[in-house]
Amino acid sequence: MAWSKTRKALLILVVFHTVGILGLISPYQTFFASLTPINLFLTSALLFWNQESEKKALNRFFAAALIIGFIAELLGIQTGFPFGHYSYGEALGPKLVGTPIIIGVNWFIVALGARSLAEILFNVRGFQIFGAAMLMVALDFLIEPVAMQLDYWSWEGDHIPIKNYLGWMGVGLLLQTVFFYWLPRFQNSLAIYVFFVEMAFFALLNLLL
Repeated sequence: MAWSKTRKALLILVVFHTVGILGLISPYQTFFASLTPINLFLTSALLFWNQESEKKALNRFFAAALIIGFIAELLGIQTGFPFGHYSYGEALGPKLVGTPIIIGVNWFIVALGARSLAEILFNVRGFQIFGAAMLMVALDFLIEPVAMQLDYWSWEGDHIPIKNYLGWMGVGLLLQTVFFYWLPRFQNSLAIYVFFVEMAFFALLNLLL
């Protein structure tokens, strides 16, 4: 039986993330961490490949996520708002005013996965938006300790402030509101798997690093 696009994409994601885990716990950690931008581009490309409808609307949201995500991170780096005081390392690639150019792609990926799961968990639109933002925060809770070890970013005093999670909630709510407005019906069979793959990836790294 022929494999669907979703199964093919999921296999690619699992293979890449498995190799990533093995590489990140190896002596070649720095090299594998530097491949993170490639993984982000690959994941977003697979999400676009599996988008079932409203592809132009998804393109608009992708652009919005890039802009909103980058501006939020730029403000964070320069002012400490909305996340707190932190600085980026070298693992996420080229930076503009101290902020990785790629960072908005991560916000896009996380937003899609969180929304896909929130639509299953909740029936009311308002709960879906709030729930999706909360799921984004939950994923960040797993990302933060790993990010500090892999030179993604570092926090002032090596302490992750509560303000960071409140900032994630605020940016998440903004992104999800825009997302639901432009794509009232989101159909992407891969998105929910992306969220679970990311959760498993960072949960395992928290245990292994």
